[in-house]
Amino acid sequence: MTGSWGRPIAAALVLLALLPGAAAAKEKVKRERTRLALPIVVETAGDAPDRVHSFRTGQLWGTQPARYRSAVTVEAPVTVPEKGEIGVILPGTRLVELQATSKAFTGSLYCRTLAMGRKQRPALVCLADRDGDGAMDQLWAGAAASLEAVVPFPDIRSLTPIEPVRYRPVTDPASLALQIGFYVSGKNPLLGQHHFYAALGVDGTLAYVLHESHKAVTMADLPKSVSLGGGEIRVKGYAQGTYQAEVTRPLPAGERLVVSPYPTQTIFVYVPG
Repeated sequence: MTGSWGRPIAAALVLLALLPGAAAAKEKVKRERTRLALPIVVETAGDAPDRVHSFRTGQLWGTQPARYRSAVTVEAPVTVPEKGEIGVILPGTRLVELQATSKAFTGSLYCRTLAMGRKQRPALVCLADRDGDGAMDQLWAGAAASLEAVVPFPDIRSLTPIEPVRYRPVTDPASLALQIGFYVSGKNPLLGQHHFYAALGVDGTLAYVLHESHKAVTMADLPKSVSLGGGEIRVKGYAQGTYQAEVTRPLPAGERLVVSPYPTQTIFVYVPG
């Protein structure tokens, strides 16, 4: 992943400046920071035993059902900055639970992603019920690593208190649904290794790669077993860009936390030879 963490923070500050009265309150409001993770629940595998999958680079395969731990909707509009203009979280908009952990605040934020400009990471806008009275009372903003799966970058900061707005839980299973499965990003042309990962999907489409699960695999001496993210696959064949593999051990069922590492900046240096 390329880019720098500075751009999302700068974007969040620009968004903050657009809030009514933000300039006057800038020095008066303490900007808290906390760390975030996305809690999901992974369910049992849906594959039939010994099913062989055929797939190509970039395709999500071998999936099993998963879901967001919880989500809510607000009962009244909430004004938030969006794309350089004042936007609104409308009643009925799904806000996904993210787990916040810091000295000042440990609990749930309920968040949505916002698409930004070209080559910009999605913004993350969150609401918190700080006093636990059933009404959201604080706005937070940060950046997300996935527009579709609401996977956060770790750091987020509070923006401003808001007029309390009541919320209700999302109970429709389809609104909470995710998939978790496997993915190949491509081949290293120098070393001949193929890069396998576990990954999240939304509606069957790749939404976020679990980078910590990465395994570099050569296609020599197949079949070959590979452990990925707590599960295991068996690669049985590769020809003309198409892989064949089966899931020999599904990804572990239960709750897990997903968080993207901080983005890094890749610098290419040309050394004349």
